[in-house]
Amino acid sequence: KPVRPDRLLNTLCTVLTAAPTGAADPAGAASGRPASSGTTSRLRVLVAEDHAVNARLMSLYLDQLGHDCHHVENGEQAVEAVLDGAYDVVLMDAQMPVMGGVDATAAIRALPGPQPVIMAVTASVLASDRAAFLAAGADLFLTKPVRLAVLEQALSPYATGGSPSLPAAPVAEAAAPGGPSPLDAETVEELRDLGDDGFRHLYGQYVASLES
Repeated sequence: KPVRPDRLLNTLCTVLTAAPTGAADPAGAASGRPASSGTTSRLRVLVAEDHAVNARLMSLYLDQLGHDCHHVENGEQAVEAVLDGAYDVVLMDAQMPVMGGVDATAAIRALPGPQPVIMAVTASVLASDRAAFLAAGADLFLTKPVRLAVLEQALSPYATGGSPSLPAAPVAEAAAPGGPSPLDAETVEELRDLGDDGFRHLYGQYVASLES
């Protein structure tokens, strides 16, 4: 609570189109391909993100959506994680220490064996930055800040079968007089969907990051 109409609709559609047994497609999960049509599966998602608050938010979102999450702090660790384990999806941040997201994406695409879906997560809306990710082998783009509904839309095709839709690039908004608000009211309201404990923990991490 509060129940949002779009999330209620998405949940109902998922339930009504799911197979009666709710069985996952092991072959699809292991290879990173979308699961067979009419089934639902718990995705294994690797989050490559060096910012602790952003990583925690992604973890909470993925847990709420019913997916497994593993976190690494840079691109080099992301490549090693994909090499060592089977992931369905990699949420790849653009700017990271040691190895950036574009280089890490290219390195993963050069690995042998099944390939995960790679979703580039970036605050940039520049065509050149997106072109670099595409050239490296990224499949989709998610623009920061990532909202729960957007993440659900991006992951849903790989859990239920079908083809993903590319989220539209956001249009830059003019800053309000006096500068932007440090906390977006709509974002705060959405984060409360995580529950009081999740919201309190995430907000505490955010405040701690400002003090450090």
